[in-house]
Amino acid sequence: MLALHKHAALLLGAPVWPALGGALVLSVAAVAGDLLMSLSKRWFGVKDSGHIIPGHGGVLDRVDALMLAVLAAAALQWLTPEIWP
Repeated sequence: MLALHKHAALLLGAPVWPALGGALVLSVAAVAGDLLMSLSKRWFGVKDSGHIIPGHGGVLDRVDALMLAVLAAAALQWLTPEIWP
């Protein structure tokens, strides 16, 4: 018998559309966050925001997509608490 993860039972009866809608919102927010941070760095004339990770533009380049996506995820959970436990 296939052993299911303890949280898999929560997903078996759940509708797929809210999850797909949330995934769409979060993916658009991640891309928008990346673009907004790139735009702001160009506006201020900063090419590399740090030297901790050489060749990658700094730590900020590693997390700039996450900044807006985390805010969007929090907003989704706050606006639709019955869908996102």
